[in-house]
Amino acid sequence: SGTRANMFAALLIPLYYLYIINSYRIRIYLFVLAIVFITLTMNFVLTNLLSSSEFSNSVKLGHFYSYIEYFKNNPLFFFFGSGAGSYFYSHGVSDYVLNTELVFLDLIRYIGIINTVLFYIVILYPIRKIYYKSNIIAFSYFIYIIVAMTNPLLISSTGFLAISFAYLFAYSKDKNAPN
Repeated sequence: SGTRANMFAALLIPLYYLYIINSYRIRIYLFVLAIVFITLTMNFVLTNLLSSSEFSNSVKLGHFYSYIEYFKNNPLFFFFGSGAGSYFYSHGVSDYVLNTELVFLDLIRYIGIINTVLFYIVILYPIRKIYYKSNIIAFSYFIYIIVAMTNPLLISSTGFLAISFAYLFAYSKDKNAPN
């Protein structure tokens, strides 16, 4: 899909790869270039991509405020969740919804904050082992998790496929390693 987060990740991963394959001197130049680019584009990003007047952002803000209201009215749901398949009223779309693009808050609503934190620990656990095998794959997986927090990718077949791949990659033996 062509969401902003996916497009940003599609740019970020090759840039990181260029960064890690180059020498220390070129890394410094790339880092300085990135800082200059971020500084020059920050105003555009803040005014255009994160504007509350932009439709997609206004819907997400409506979802966010609805979640605040939902958890304020149902504090036990914040800790224990209200179950998978539960729905709530969102001002973002002025209707009842099962899920939103705010996956972290969806998970809290489904399974509670404690289980959500445990879920993210399970998701992030293999990153260190993956990093020792391939830091570009570890970085890509981490970026996927960040993107999945803003799009309904994590709690789907795509998300569970990515998590399965991460564990498979982290814990599979290298065929070229000595016994």
